[in-house]
Amino acid sequence: MSERRNGNGLSSAAPRVWALLGHRTGDNLQVETLAGALGWPCEHKALAWRKRLIGWTPRYGRIGPSLAPLTGQARTLIGPPWPDLVLSVGWRSAPVARWIGREGGSRLVHIGRPRAPLDGFDLVLTTPQYHLPATSNVIQLDAPMTRLSAEALANAAEQWREHLAYLPPPWIAVLIGGDAPPLRLTAEAAAELGEKAEALARQRGGSLLVTTGPRTSRAALAAFQSRVSVLTHSYLWGEGSENPYLGYLALADEIIVTGDSISMVHEASLTGKPVHIFDLPVAGAWPLRGLQRINDLFGGGDGAASRAYQNLIRSGWIYAPRAPDAFHAGLLDSGRAVRLGKAAGTATAAPASNATDRAVTAVRNLLED
Repeated sequence: MSERRNGNGLSSAAPRVWALLGHRTGDNLQVETLAGALGWPCEHKALAWRKRLIGWTPRYGRIGPSLAPLTGQARTLIGPPWPDLVLSVGWRSAPVARWIGREGGSRLVHIGRPRAPLDGFDLVLTTPQYHLPATSNVIQLDAPMTRLSAEALANAAEQWREHLAYLPPPWIAVLIGGDAPPLRLTAEAAAELGEKAEALARQRGGSLLVTTGPRTSRAALAAFQSRVSVLTHSYLWGEGSENPYLGYLALADEIIVTGDSISMVHEASLTGKPVHIFDLPVAGAWPLRGLQRINDLFGGGDGAASRAYQNLIRSGWIYAPRAPDAFHAGLLDSGRAVRLGKAAGTATAAPASNATDRAVTAVRNLLED
């Protein structure tokens, strides 16, 4: 790449990148995946937010460029020399990224949905679950970016096979997420998940490989475990041991996954094994239910009201609730996944997504401009 000047007036052979990391592991993984695929020098900035502002979501995106939401310690991480490119994800990082862009002249790439004016970013890389309207700087990826590969799965299989050898096959992986408003992994839903996983394992005569995530609540985990009595190998998030997630994907004969995380559903589908999606109930607060109702009425039309609604999203005044079903539909319609409790069809791997390659190409084109 040709030499370019950053906000500090210094030249470098490759762009300098800042990756803004937040409190969600899945979000951070998307940023790290893109940063790694770009292959440019990257500095990770672990952000932390003032507690008083975390829950103030309705007009958060209207704050504009600001470091005010950050803790004092986190604000010390932001300063010159400025990067050429800022990668951000999640609505909390949007004001911070925009402040860096204003002060340092950095190009801004946001992943997911900023809940802020879309024209405040040079590029927004999104997926169907966010219902962002068509805009020149918005790229719709068919799936989340992932570092999952045949080589990674083969290595994980080799690492974990002996650890799981005591379990009777077939092995059924259960990938448990958690609350992702408006979806909630309630204790009742977790108990139902446990019952259905137990029933499938007993029907197959096998055992379970269970892994939880950072959003899995203790109440949900307890409810799930109360319904499971077959032999199980479990990883509980935060327990300190190595996460066998990749090993489970590589070695499981079938995979159950909660529907809150399209990244987990996507990676499960890439293995080519039977995938069972467990839908979480919608139990969000009234603002989310109201937004969902508005999106149902105006999100898919092309009349004046629908155009006005889409303009409100573009300007950051309103946003549509997450809708993982928009991603699940393709897997279900093609038979590559079923709802948990339905008979699984013939296992077929989902076509390899080019989401990461498309994102890398778009970002490189942006920086070459």
